[in-house]
Amino acid sequence: MTLESGGSYAAIEEGDGGLRSEKQVSGRDSITLNLNLNQKSVAGQVLTFRGEAQLKWEVEFSRREVTSGSGGSSNRHEFGKHRSAKTLSRPATLTLDLGRGTYALIIEAQEQLIVPYNVTTSTYIPGDRLNTRVTGTPNPAPVFTRVLNSITIKNQGADLLEWGPSYPLAVEATLDAAAMGMPSLDGRPFALPAQGNTIRGQRTLPLRLQLFDQVFSPNLTKAWTLTADPKPMKLEVEIPGHREWMPEAGGPTGAAGNTINLRARVLNEDGSPSQITPEKVEFKLINTSREPGAAINAPLESPRLDPDLQFSPAQNPKGVMADQGQSITFDLATAGPVTTAVLTSYDFGGFTTVEVRAILPGGQELTGQLKTGEPDILIPHRQPGSRIATAFAATGGDLDDDESVDGNAYRGDGLSRYEEYRGLFAKGAHRRLDPKTKEIAVNNRTGTYQEAQAIFKTASGVDVVEVNDPELKDRQLNFNSEEGQVVKQFGLVMQFVDTPIAPGVIGHTVFRNGHDEANRWPANVLRIDVTRNAVDDPVGMVVDTIAHELAHACGAEHHGPEFPGESPHVLTPLDRLLNADGSPYANRPTELKSTINIPGGLSSGDPQCLMAYPKGSWVARRNSEGGWNFTRALEPQVRRVRLCRSTAATGYNTLPHNCGDASSGNCFGMIRLRP
Repeated sequence: MTLESGGSYAAIEEGDGGLRSEKQVSGRDSITLNLNLNQKSVAGQVLTFRGEAQLKWEVEFSRREVTSGSGGSSNRHEFGKHRSAKTLSRPATLTLDLGRGTYALIIEAQEQLIVPYNVTTSTYIPGDRLNTRVTGTPNPAPVFTRVLNSITIKNQGADLLEWGPSYPLAVEATLDAAAMGMPSLDGRPFALPAQGNTIRGQRTLPLRLQLFDQVFSPNLTKAWTLTADPKPMKLEVEIPGHREWMPEAGGPTGAAGNTINLRARVLNEDGSPSQITPEKVEFKLINTSREPGAAINAPLESPRLDPDLQFSPAQNPKGVMADQGQSITFDLATAGPVTTAVLTSYDFGGFTTVEVRAILPGGQELTGQLKTGEPDILIPHRQPGSRIATAFAATGGDLDDDESVDGNAYRGDGLSRYEEYRGLFAKGAHRRLDPKTKEIAVNNRTGTYQEAQAIFKTASGVDVVEVNDPELKDRQLNFNSEEGQVVKQFGLVMQFVDTPIAPGVIGHTVFRNGHDEANRWPANVLRIDVTRNAVDDPVGMVVDTIAHELAHACGAEHHGPEFPGESPHVLTPLDRLLNADGSPYANRPTELKSTINIPGGLSSGDPQCLMAYPKGSWVARRNSEGGWNFTRALEPQVRRVRLCRSTAATGYNTLPHNCGDASSGNCFGMIRLRP
């Protein structure tokens, strides 16, 4: 059988001065079909014949341009004809259902034939009145692609007559070719579409089909697609400020925060603008983070667990959202030459991967690629496999916790690089931490003594981050952290006490399991108690002591043991009181009430170390008689502003009558913030 169709396609342009140009493409195509079905199978009353369909496809097109002016003059210019032919062999199946009296013939013929129009340069003058010269432009690229979608033949339920089992089976078919012509509208040539580059259509008409000596009249449906064949295209995605952007929530509860724009546009492969408008553009988020809350310590209760990055209706009123804002689609009415989707952050550490695709007229699909050429669209901009934005300027792995200070062997501060990037709320304000600096959170309920915190920071190399009560949960700092947590990290709580801790004691660090070396870090510190209204005598004593307690809470220990006797110490006949030069001390009392030091004891080593106790008035050494020699030490107390790095005595402790080297030193090297 032979299928034929024909028709014309026109586009009309209005020019200046009444110039009217009508560009037409017209032509016909035909398909000659022969069947050779030589394989037979039987299943009950259903007979199936399989074989081959041979299709010879012939296409003939011509193009012309008719130009007319306001004065009625017109010129017709032919661009010539083009003929193409292709022979196809495709599988075919004929199914006969003798019980139901039905049959179907299906030919798999999804093929395409490209019809190029190589427009040669031509010059003509439409008329003296217009006095206009028009020059055609060579167009070597194919203009139209003819696609044969399918050929399907089905009957209308007419009864089948019986026939014998012989085969191969020959099929002959005829049809009314004129009925297959493509239509015209109001007597005018079939117009090119207003949008896109594709014309689709189909026709159904009766067919005369003879199987052996039986004649049937089924319907035949022929579908076609005529598509302008553009230059190769790409979908380019541009993200303004991509490398500088970091996600931010709209507060500690995880409200909508900052946004970033994703712009997609269809371009020709060479980067020039395309005339094609997509029918649909879709942005889809893949593997979006769902960290609890908005930061590692906020909010205290009921943290949000939704995706950290979403397309919101408020920012994208023309898009259709789905899957908790993880995808957004713009249809033909809202997808333009440039389609912009706005992505909103609900967390300070959110991350995702974006897939963008555009559906063009005719069904062609384009996958978005970054304008920068990077293979994946990562939000925020980051290294593959990382959660941390490039703008954070941190190097190393997301889970690294390796801050270091020269002279201290303990690395890290209990927070991973990702946790420090995601940040925390400190006294109500969000803050990203420094992955190169050790930091400790302190809830200073006293509201004072910031000077002590500054001294500790300078002495230890550990930055103090002040937080409020709602920003620690049972002392834990990173209670809203899942993806990046390496250990549970705790902050320090410092508070006033009204009941005296002990006579003359300004501050005291309360450990959970004792303060041996195995437990000396913040996780095991219940609190730091500070005596309210402590006497600052000499000046700086209270501030230095609080800095001393902060160092205690972070691992530092005393320089040595305390005086083993009772305080106050009642003098015995075996005890001797001496001046600094070794001469007897006059005016011997019955007891010594002031602080008594011993060599290598609490006040030994570097007297400016935070962990050295304030000096007392007497230094005690055992004498040969079994008593004590108490030497008077009247040197003035110095401010404690650093952490020592050895046991060596400095300052007044180098004097013979004073405390000498420490039994335990290098307090700087003891500072430890995590297990």
